[in-house]
Amino acid sequence: MTRQPTLGPDRPSRPFSVTWRAGLLGIGLSLLMAVLTPFNDYIAHNTFLIGNHLPLFVVFVITVLCVVVNPLLGRRRLRQGELIVAVGMMLLSCALPSSGFYRYFFPLLADSVYLAGQSAIFPALIHQLPAWMLPVRRPNSGIVSNFYLGFAPGHGGWKDWAPMLAAWAKPLAMWSLFVLPMFGAIMFFVLIMRKQWVNRERLPFPLAAIPLEMMADPEGSRRLNWLWRSGALWIAAAIPFLIEIYNGATYFGPFHSLPQIPTAYNISQDFTQFPWTTLPWSIQANRIYFSVVGVTFFVPTEIAFSIWFMYLAYNLGWAYVAYTGQPYNMWGDLRWQAVGFYAVYGVITFWIVRRHLGQVLRAALKLAPREADEFLPYWLSTLGFLLCLGLATTFLMLAGLNWWLGLLTVGLLLFYCMVITRVIAEAGLLMVDLNSGPFGFLGALFSGTSALTLKQWLVTKFSMAAIYTDGRENLMPFTADVLRMGSDGIIRRKHRYMALLAVALLACLLVSGGVNMYLSYTYGRAGFDGYSSNSFPWGTLAAASRAAHPGTASQTPLQHLLEIGQGAVAMAVVAGSRLLFAGSPLHPIGLLLLNSYAMNVFWFSIFVGWLLKVMILRWGGAEIYRRARPFFIGLIVGEALAAVFWMMIGFSVGWPTGRAPFVLLPL
Repeated sequence: MTRQPTLGPDRPSRPFSVTWRAGLLGIGLSLLMAVLTPFNDYIAHNTFLIGNHLPLFVVFVITVLCVVVNPLLGRRRLRQGELIVAVGMMLLSCALPSSGFYRYFFPLLADSVYLAGQSAIFPALIHQLPAWMLPVRRPNSGIVSNFYLGFAPGHGGWKDWAPMLAAWAKPLAMWSLFVLPMFGAIMFFVLIMRKQWVNRERLPFPLAAIPLEMMADPEGSRRLNWLWRSGALWIAAAIPFLIEIYNGATYFGPFHSLPQIPTAYNISQDFTQFPWTTLPWSIQANRIYFSVVGVTFFVPTEIAFSIWFMYLAYNLGWAYVAYTGQPYNMWGDLRWQAVGFYAVYGVITFWIVRRHLGQVLRAALKLAPREADEFLPYWLSTLGFLLCLGLATTFLMLAGLNWWLGLLTVGLLLFYCMVITRVIAEAGLLMVDLNSGPFGFLGALFSGTSALTLKQWLVTKFSMAAIYTDGRENLMPFTADVLRMGSDGIIRRKHRYMALLAVALLACLLVSGGVNMYLSYTYGRAGFDGYSSNSFPWGTLAAASRAAHPGTASQTPLQHLLEIGQGAVAMAVVAGSRLLFAGSPLHPIGLLLLNSYAMNVFWFSIFVGWLLKVMILRWGGAEIYRRARPFFIGLIVGEALAAVFWMMIGFSVGWPTGRAPFVLLPL
């Protein structure tokens, strides 16, 4: 069992009610994210405004509120409870404007149709989908070509917009019958699981614990709390801030000849012999992300160790396999083994929570006392969850799925969101992507059979891609962190908090949708980013086509089954040893993330954060560890300040090449 880290001096939390100014501030911050994010990400081409589950811009806003606004307000300062409400609303809204939803949703419905016209096969796929799921099914229509390329010069008036809006009205109205219930099911699911994760399993929730400490009330009459008065925090903040400011300046003309301060390593020129050349580029060259180092300090040591150790062991194992002359594709790309990982992990997870779910059911049926400390009573959360589940399944049935396939599709979406949420709640990873998503799991169940038609493969792929594509800004982890922060604040009348969260999410959905639509037709989605506008919609059609025609696969179903079994055995061994032996050094999270994109990017920073923490604990003890914590929060704050500085430059001056030549966190 992992215990939650305690930050700062222990102080009893004071109950508070949701205030009007906290709600207004939260709505304002949510709308700011809704409007600013698309401009920042796709027009200014800065570091993503959100980009992960502890957005640097949110850290910047917390810093400004605590260090600038509150001291100016004096005795009328925003209390911790009010900050929790406002920042919670803002944080929840981060799930929609970019990679969590709109980066992929509109291209899914428009760019996939436009790009289908470049293939001899894909137009026929588009016509398998119901007409009401897409704005148009003709690839040469101006509805999708203008979306992809933007209005021609001299166009963009009301006469040009009217047919576009009319074409989008019906599909957006119909998709809302799936998207809104799925968002509701995600939030109700977290409400049901909150007590299990927070109180019983005591998951660490590092990405919630750190903002909580930043927003803590000052002691007595002081204007700043103990954290912001810490010299260690500001010394640490200066390190990434000054480095990133200087390195960014070297991309501009007057400073172009200056050398950069190294924040990366590259040993590829020193390892040019076989089998070292088989190592992935992420091991031969990588860089330090200060925010990741800072967050890793608050992650349980055994989890951080498992993440980087399993990643290195797996890839070094590849080098050894190549050296011995064995088949190089022994583990392939882990797509099928990952299905085994997640299946066994899911069985173990639900076995652990079985008693809690039983208690929830008894409370929902009023066979047990009501949980007084919950945000909503269990009967309401359970009813809402089942209702949302039914509505989402009904949408899929209207689109052409059987009832059981629709229910399975919704269930797989929720399951994978839950896996990401637990990983973030335990490991504090800023970004999580899994080797096999819900569509891969479905493919493992039915690939090579005639159980599903081409239309059903397309509908399941499109519906899954609308909700689950990029794990870096998923709604469920945001919801879990927001409720974790609210749990610490001991909010009175918690239903008001939930109502404000729902209002913020709906407002962001509407406003950011309008902004994304405007920017797409004004500038052309093709210029936003290559992946979401090209690779993603093309890959969506290709994946559905491959699933429907398994004869084109390079491996047989038996080979896939054997690989799934390999993954299942590996997870059973690691997770089983963890359950049976408390001192087991390996954690199943290391397997869940094995060789994923997030690990390719972050493994070295996780290693550095783990190493620093181990050294401090071994040579300094608990007291030095306690004093060092502000330093590692300072690393996060400093990188946030540098990121916002260069965002402002990108907005006001622009980058020399039109796009940010370097990013503080990966895109």
